[in-house]
Amino acid sequence: GRDWIPTCALPISNAYDAQIAWGDGSTDHLTAHDGAERKHTYAAAGTYDVAITGKFAHINYYSKAEVRPSAALVRQVKQFGDVEFINMGNAFYQATKLTNVTAGAAKLDLVTALDSAFRGCSALRIVDFSQTALPMLTTLTNAFNGGLALLDCKLPLLPQLATPNGAFASCNKLVTPPFSVNTWGPMKATTLANMFQGVTKVTRLDVSGWDISRVTTGASFLPNVQLDTDVYDTILIAWAAQTVKP
Repeated sequence: GRDWIPTCALPISNAYDAQIAWGDGSTDHLTAHDGAERKHTYAAAGTYDVAITGKFAHINYYSKAEVRPSAALVRQVKQFGDVEFINMGNAFYQATKLTNVTAGAAKLDLVTALDSAFRGCSALRIVDFSQTALPMLTTLTNAFNGGLALLDCKLPLLPQLATPNGAFASCNKLVTPPFSVNTWGPMKATTLANMFQGVTKVTRLDVSGWDISRVTTGASFLPNVQLDTDVYDTILIAWAAQTVKP
């Protein structure tokens, strides 16, 4: 939903056939990423459910200055539907009033990047990607950085993930449980730098199943966290059995 302002703009990139229902009974057909149809003027103040269907590869609230103010109007993402995104980098960057994101059974098989996708979303509390697949995702860099209200983030298996650095930096309300990374699988991480910087309550963060053989830096990976002894021991035993880079 969106609070009313004279004109709001949707941050659609690479659009070539998208139908937009603005939630006030009006619709538009967008055939170009910079088409005039991606802007809409509401007649009255309120909250509106905006639905987009069709084909477009990227949504990016940071792409152009004209759409950035609209990011602060987004309150909730109810589902991503069957739109086949390729890139979700900067998708909801600085959507400071966004509170919940539910991907649903979305088709995200081709998405390679979630870098800064929810960066600066300081009111974001719950993220749930558990019902979809992200088999090609390689970067999670700063994806949730600045999520000061984030309580839980459910992600699926991430077999190609290489760069999660800074992913949850400053998400200082994360607590284990409910937050868990057990579903991510071994990954293919090459850097873990700053991943949980400023996060201090994840005392049961079990990363023992991660493959760290390719990691070249883990600076400030998990600073200032006192892991529970049994979790810490499990991680040390598992990682000691791996051949790591010097």
